[in-house]
Amino acid sequence: MKFCQTTFKTILLTILVIFFTGCFDSPDEFVSPTWDVDVNIPITKKEYSLLELVEQDSSFLKSSQDPSNLGLIYFGDTQFVSTIKIENQLKLKSLHTNTTHLLGNVKVNVPLPTATNIKVEEWTENVTNGSSQLFPEQEGNVTIDIPGIETVEKIFLEKGELKFVIFNNLPVNITLRGIAIRNKVDKSIIAERSNSVNDWVKIRKFTIDSVSFPELQNVEITNELEYVGTIYSIGSNGEEVIIPNDGGTTILALFDKLVISSATAPLPSQYLEFSNSVSLDDSTQIEHALIKNGSANITVNNNMDVNLHATVNFQNLLDPDQNPFSLNIPLNRNELAKNIEIESLTDWTISSNNPGELTSDLVYTIQVVTDSTGELSTISKNDSISFDFNFGGLSFKSFTGRFKPTTFEINESSFDINYGDFDDQLKFGSIDFKGAKVKLNLQTSADLKFALNGNLSSSNGNESHTITLENILLPSENSTNIDLTELVNGYTNDLPNTFTMAGSGILNPLFETGTISSLDSIFGSMNFEIPLNVGISGASFLDTLSIDLGEVNEDDFERVNYGEITFSVENGIPVGIKFKATVLDSNYNAVLSLPTIYNEKEYLEIPNPQVSSDGEVLQVGLIEQTLQLYNEDVIKFIKNPYMQISFSFATTNSANQNVKFRTSNKINFSVKANASYR
Repeated sequence: MKFCQTTFKTILLTILVIFFTGCFDSPDEFVSPTWDVDVNIPITKKEYSLLELVEQDSSFLKSSQDPSNLGLIYFGDTQFVSTIKIENQLKLKSLHTNTTHLLGNVKVNVPLPTATNIKVEEWTENVTNGSSQLFPEQEGNVTIDIPGIETVEKIFLEKGELKFVIFNNLPVNITLRGIAIRNKVDKSIIAERSNSVNDWVKIRKFTIDSVSFPELQNVEITNELEYVGTIYSIGSNGEEVIIPNDGGTTILALFDKLVISSATAPLPSQYLEFSNSVSLDDSTQIEHALIKNGSANITVNNNMDVNLHATVNFQNLLDPDQNPFSLNIPLNRNELAKNIEIESLTDWTISSNNPGELTSDLVYTIQVVTDSTGELSTISKNDSISFDFNFGGLSFKSFTGRFKPTTFEINESSFDINYGDFDDQLKFGSIDFKGAKVKLNLQTSADLKFALNGNLSSSNGNESHTITLENILLPSENSTNIDLTELVNGYTNDLPNTFTMAGSGILNPLFETGTISSLDSIFGSMNFEIPLNVGISGASFLDTLSIDLGEVNEDDFERVNYGEITFSVENGIPVGIKFKATVLDSNYNAVLSLPTIYNEKEYLEIPNPQVSSDGEVLQVGLIEQTLQLYNEDVIKFIKNPYMQISFSFATTNSANQNVKFRTSNKINFSVKANASYR
């Protein structure tokens, strides 16, 4: 729009200077006549093109080199965008997981079985070891102690098997009836067989047999047991037999396949191992990530009545020396809330097991070994050890993998467009630019894409407009063009000169695999292009100029009686202009209006050219006008230092249709003048 200011001021000043200097360039021996003399001034011609205007102010006014809009003039400005640094955007929310592992089946030391001997005298009458005699029919009840599991005080058996191996060391057959095995102290039954014929156990003389209790379930077994039952023998059928010196019945109790749910005993070492993981995020997957900041906290609870050692091994969490993180934790019996703090994870690494693989977990294995001290302890299969893992404030120096789409804020940045004095002096009813745009030339040093969202706002100090930026993907092969039509149009009186961008970004919006660093950034520039494809109505422009007529002799003006200037204009610039001027004294008071009252016109006019429907100049506008001045007005002009020029203009065509200003647009004018002097 600066073309209005420069071109119009130049035209008007040229006209006035030609009139006041060209008319009175007197001969060397000038003699004032005593009668009026008419003087005719040769015709002066001048051509101005908008190309000259662009070349004079190439810092902001530019012309398009695009063949489709060749020579179209536009306001052009490049603003560098404040660098958007990644810094701490590579971060994960705090990670937390806990795991509890039950001890499971309890292991105890099971001693070698010990045989129990039932002497024949304990259940018979008139039968003696080491004798040769008749063995009469006999039946006797026995209650004898048998060894339990001597290495424990007691165990609770979830399931298991008990087998009795029985040696009949007698010369007669025997039958075991109503067998029961019970705890000696409280007489609670562990296993039994009924006293029915089907459950009797018959053992031939001098042979070994066995009886099994294969389904021991949910019973408590102590270290002191009793065998209770009846032994029957039909005898030797009247024959004399030899009774061995150690004659009797030997019983060997064998426990097998024990599933122990609890035990009170000096326990052997219990061993358990389990694996689990800490989930990094619902979607982030890592191949290799170097930690910038972070800490870890592990809390352990030993819910067992034994001392133990727990070893935690992380497979893919590596310390600064690239060793897999391993932690040995000793715990006393029933020790709770033992806390292990790792204050800094700086320069630690999270890595997948193999190059090219991605992981979303910190995988760990825990091994627990209880101490075997010989001390009495009570443990249960439901006893447990629990671990609570917390990883806080994790951010990364570098990251290779698939980082989940992450939103981050972009600080507000503002920049101004300088229209020069023109913006202060131009007032308008409405202005409508067409094809205004901004080119976003933004790049990133990261190997991942970004999406920008937010608002781009404009303001002229009194009004503001905003457009929304949505999912602008970076980097892109070409510049991103944003339509600024809504942002620059619709203003009254003043053009927008301040632009503000604010919003947010999305890291890795396409959820791709790549590499990014906390040192990476988004950088680049914004190229504003506001083409002079514009419709203007009700516009006015006011400027004050210093009058400089060069070396003109003021005495010559004293002799001026009358003068007039006639100018012809061929206007190829698609705007119609009406302008007038006011001469001001040194205090900026008005002393003379141009055109003067006696010219019977309010303004001088440069006509509209004929313009096509798409804003191109088809035919120049033509006009010829004459301006008259008398002696006293010439004096006012020359003796006062300032002139205020007021333009009013509108673009060609009805309804403020947009027109195109090109470097090829020209305005031609010619001036001729005549004067009379005394």
